[in-house]
Amino acid sequence: MYGLIDCNHFYVSCERVFNPRLEGKPVVVVSGEGGCIVARSPEAKKLGIPMGEPAFKLRDLFVNCRVFALTCNFSLYSDLSARVMRIIEDAFPDIEFYSIDEAFVRIDETVSMQEMSDLRTRILKWVGIPVSIGMAATKTLAKVATDHAKKMKGMQVFKMSAADTPAILKETPLQDIWGIGSRISATLRRQGLYTAWDFIQMDDQWIRKQLGVIGLRMALELRGTSCLHLQEDVPPKKSILCSRSFTDPLIEYEHVVEAACSFIARVGEKLRSQESVASFVEVFIHSSPFREETYYSNQIHLRLSEPTAYTPLLMHYVKEGLKQIFRPGILYKKVGVMVGGIEPAANYQRTLFGIDPAIKARQEAVMNLMDTLNRSRRSQKTLFLASEGVEGSYTYKASTTSRFTSQWDELLKVKAN
Repeated sequence: MYGLIDCNHFYVSCERVFNPRLEGKPVVVVSGEGGCIVARSPEAKKLGIPMGEPAFKLRDLFVNCRVFALTCNFSLYSDLSARVMRIIEDAFPDIEFYSIDEAFVRIDETVSMQEMSDLRTRILKWVGIPVSIGMAATKTLAKVATDHAKKMKGMQVFKMSAADTPAILKETPLQDIWGIGSRISATLRRQGLYTAWDFIQMDDQWIRKQLGVIGLRMALELRGTSCLHLQEDVPPKKSILCSRSFTDPLIEYEHVVEAACSFIARVGEKLRSQESVASFVEVFIHSSPFREETYYSNQIHLRLSEPTAYTPLLMHYVKEGLKQIFRPGILYKKVGVMVGGIEPAANYQRTLFGIDPAIKARQEAVMNLMDTLNRSRRSQKTLFLASEGVEGSYTYKASTTSRFTSQWDELLKVKAN
């Protein structure tokens, strides 16, 4: 069998761990300055606050209904996620870290609801994050079981047997099936299908014709035949993106360059951490989309002469790209960089006139030293390149961002008498 442990409204729960006053209050988490809503508490959902809505459109509602709007802090969320996942892995070593707030585990049929309830209690006590747990014969059914567990009062743990499956699938709308979104569900509804049960009653050939092999795999999983196995080794990312929206728009070219270079430095660290190199870089900039009369957006794709994770070389391409797409006089609200064409650093295709191996070895040694020092020190930017800027000419909205575990000087202080 498979189990799925899903953290309930995870971003909001992380905020509540260190701010208990938010318990029972409507809370939303916003992606950034002028950003969109990316998480909602149950109380916020009851107010009709939609996911993905720009936060500025709901300011009056936030004031009138006393909604707490907090800015995302992914450092905090990643930290608490890692703590939750370690507890799960200690209990069930066969684990797939599916997302920041979800993990699949392979379990024996003899695992009881009480054992899973104890795991849930342990996570809540040790980390402070509430979770829902579903168990079933396949991963897709475990997803359905977890959604069912969330609706239960009390321990929110549910083990779905073969006898339970028909009744639950008859109550599960098509759009709630893992892998079927609003667009596909709308297509299926036009065919007279409304629930997961309706879907699995269809002929296999019809399903494959409509949704391909992936759709047929979904149907088999819902029928109890396991087709999706645990992905225990996390595959390297195929692309890495880093972008930010700014509190105050950037107008000077030098400031835009500093921001983009700091982002590509972070991307370079991620590349090296997964022992990969990138084949191309993309740079994009745009002004505020809510000022239609002056809106400007542009991006550029730059193929590297040879795949690399060497930050100075990545910065060189970023600067070359910005020279071509930057326009003076524009108030730039967002800047971002992305790398793609990612390959393993150990066996990518070399070019005939590539970098000399001795020079490449020195580059790798410098980057390893920089990464090691930056990881070992609590302060940010222990070592960095001058192109990233020294004084920081750009800022992100952080007045409502909590940094309880990710900022050394903001850790909670406990005094003992």
